[in-house]
This record gives sequence, C-alpha cells and structure tokens, in this order.
Amino acid sequence: MLIYDVKLEFIDKTIYSSFLVWLKDHISIMLSFEGFEKADLEDNFKEKNTIRIKYHVKSEKDLNNYICNHSEKMRSEGLKLFKNSFKASRKTYPLKS
Repeated sequence: MLIYDVKLEFIDKTIYSSFLVWLKDHISIMLSFEGFEKADLEDNFKEKNTIRIKYHVKSEKDLNNYICNHSEKMRSEGLKLFKNSFKASRKTYPLKS
C-alpha cells in the first residue's frame, strides 16, 4: 500500500470556497481509478493556506497506471479552472503499518 500525497498551496486565497467544492468532486473521480482505495483530506487553510490529500493506493502498478493514463487530464482540470491561483506538489511513500 502506498500513499500518494498531494499538497495544495493557495496563492489566491479568494478561491478557497469554490476550490473546495471542485476538489470534493475531483477526489471522487480519483477514487474511481483502479487501486485508489481511500482519500484523507487535511484542510489546513486557516493555519497554513494549504490542503493535503493523502490517497491510499493499493500498489505501485496502480499508481503508475494513474500517472501514465489519467494524471495529465486530472491535473489540467484544476489548472483550467483556477489557473495560477494555487500550486501543487506530490510525493509518494509506503504506508506504515
């Protein structure tokens, strides 16, 4: 099991409410991809201007499938709607038991 950790930093804080509405749908779509089993949302907007989503992914194969076949489309949707109002960073690591 892997964690696919996506950290979103808000440059334009005025998008927060509309971004959150969009993000909830985005997460639902992410969870429809093979191997994406769960998502934990950490909303630290008030303290740090960030939101972090930790996706629990069954295997590296499932994550690679997402990256190769779906990630470009999924990432471009947020950029199309919110342009340069946020930045995203991503990392992966094994889930500690």
